[in-house]
Amino acid sequence: MDIIFPDLHVLLAAIDAHYQGINVFIENPLCYFKIPHVYSNAWFPFHYLGFSDENRFFIGIVTLFIFGVAVSWLSKKKLFLFFLFLCSPAVLLAVERCNNDVILFLMLLLTAKLTLSKNNKLLLIAHLILVFCTALKYYPVAFSVIFLLRNDDLKIKLKNLAIHIVFFFVWIFLSWENLQLQKHIIPDPGYAWSFGISPMFTLFAHLTGSKVFSFVFITFLSLIIIYFAFNFFNRIDFFCSDKNSDLSFATVLFVGGTLILVFCYLVKTSFDHRMIYFAFCFPFFTKLLSKRSNFLSKHYLIPLLIYLSITISSWFECFREWFTICLRHSSFESVLPNGLFIVRSLEISINHFSFITILGMSIVIIFNNLYPSIFRK
Repeated sequence: MDIIFPDLHVLLAAIDAHYQGINVFIENPLCYFKIPHVYSNAWFPFHYLGFSDENRFFIGIVTLFIFGVAVSWLSKKKLFLFFLFLCSPAVLLAVERCNNDVILFLMLLLTAKLTLSKNNKLLLIAHLILVFCTALKYYPVAFSVIFLLRNDDLKIKLKNLAIHIVFFFVWIFLSWENLQLQKHIIPDPGYAWSFGISPMFTLFAHLTGSKVFSFVFITFLSLIIIYFAFNFFNRIDFFCSDKNSDLSFATVLFVGGTLILVFCYLVKTSFDHRMIYFAFCFPFFTKLLSKRSNFLSKHYLIPLLIYLSITISSWFECFREWFTICLRHSSFESVLPNGLFIVRSLEISINHFSFITILGMSIVIIFNNLYPSIFRK
């Protein structure tokens, strides 16, 4: 890019312009790319923390350093297991641009840690951080499902969850005017750097010639995947609630991280860099994989397959580029359009399988915590 940390620059320029009296939802003249502010106005108070474009390099370096420390901590001593994912184009896109999703990643990580606290003051702080995160970018509301995993009565769990769902819709209502302005200027992730269920519908509509049939088929297929995932993982003792604090924290992070990924996958096509939230699953996968002594056990291989599927998905931008380069410099260039269609179809299919399967895993964990006497086997 022409400037360092371009995504961070767009945000900081909007904050600077806002405090100069400019309506940054319409124009952002201080931005190098002239991109209007496409986020919530809740970002503007960061001005009082020194968030200004003149401090961009310092803010970016500090943010990415903390992000690196956080990811290393989540990996514990098993960093080599996740090395391929962390070196993927999807993750490095977030790092190179210092996207504000990295900032939310760190805030939500702190929220997960505080959520398990028995101290009411720390729990209140967790609520406030999550409310603020939701105000910043909306999708963190999916993270509120972690309050269902606390060791509380069912009514208290639902009350904690309801706080964030109600706030989400109230905030949407209050921000509706800005959302309408942003609807036409939010950058399109495009073909190469995105994940979401929308391409899945487009693919099947193209193959079948019917949007209605594709919708019914994909919905039915998704329910089947969730059903089998639920039945399979419900048989694994690891998925049951546990008093162990490390296991509980790993479980909370896994459910919160996967619900954010699934929310972004189902609601709107998202840039690939949002796959950094899969790092929240590291402690859970580390414990799950290390728990199985038999490498050939299906209890070991299936979680490993899911991890590999998501890792492969995070590398698909690279696969497409090298596939294109190789064909363009060979005698097979004529098959490039069909080849790219096949590669993209594989990516879409792998994405759907991966995200719907981890959704099924999260549902098992949630229900085992809500109704342990019914679902635990």
